[in-house]
Amino acid sequence: MTIDVVNEAILPASPDRVWTELIAELNGGARWWVPHNTYRTEASTRFEPGTVTHVTVHTRGVGRRGPKLEFVARVSEVNPNRELRSDYIGGVFRGRAVFRLIPLADGHKTKLVMHFQAEPQGLAKVLNRLADMGAKHREATQSAFQNLEKLLNLSGAPS
Repeated sequence: MTIDVVNEAILPASPDRVWTELIAELNGGARWWVPHNTYRTEASTRFEPGTVTHVTVHTRGVGRRGPKLEFVARVSEVNPNRELRSDYIGGVFRGRAVFRLIPLADGHKTKLVMHFQAEPQGLAKVLNRLADMGAKHREATQSAFQNLEKLLNLSGAPS
């Protein structure tokens, strides 16, 4: 059963600022996607096609007991400040993610969209039978986007 989820947030910052925060988080920044997900990038921190990221979903939160779902994403397409596409190539998901940044309010705000499409494998396939992983993904991503909004507001979010 394929999980197909779209999350959106309107953020108080320009696309280049949101892009900077997104890339920093995917490089292991752990500033706004924690406690749900952590990321570790191999070799490159520039996020170009071929960049590989190891993702860990902490089902009960970072540092807590509970299953951890690990998978590997490889960047397939980059359009800085606009779009990042990755393919899930290993671990508990096969599929893709697309992040889109859409400028709003003359570039002073950004609509961030994440489209997650994945087929669960292994442990994720078992857990998907017990709980709606699409709903869990939607909830965790929305929480992350709210954390990002708070971070941007605290930092003064230059636009």
